[in-house]
Amino acid sequence: MSEESHAPITGGCLCGAIHYKVSFPVGPESEWPPVPHICHCTQCRKNTGSLMVHFFTTEPRTVTWSSPAPTFREYTASPGRFRGFCDKCGTLLTWRSEGSPNEIEITTGSLDESVLKEFGDILAKPTGGQYWCRNFIKGLTAVFPECDRYTEGPGSARC
Repeated sequence: MSEESHAPITGGCLCGAIHYKVSFPVGPESEWPPVPHICHCTQCRKNTGSLMVHFFTTEPRTVTWSSPAPTFREYTASPGRFRGFCDKCGTLLTWRSEGSPNEIEITTGSLDESVLKEFGDILAKPTGGQYWCRNFIKGLTAVFPECDRYTEGPGSARC
């Protein structure tokens, strides 16, 4: 068994059809904690019904789907961008880009409650940045502590 930098964290969908475990083997791409960030884009809002979505980024190789996941599907929201969800209950679980094959974003809200109670303060603070900040809703979604903020996606102008 390989050495881990932190105990695995777990999560899944609302109906329980899909479960996952994220392991953190020692190494630069999978060290604890994973990179948490927030997205304020219109697609994330429409996809979740929420004003912003919390994600953390990890490598696909760190994620083990512990159920057969027959209900896991991906929706192509825009060319080369995929939103993974359970087709039974609709839970948004992942976001990935074919342009970044070594990264997968996991929705922080899909983590198990026990994980959120223990590590929510680490996994939900957007230390990795906030994206699509041009969509901030004054007085509501701009309340997080200072971090890198971008008008659009990564690499766009800073707010």
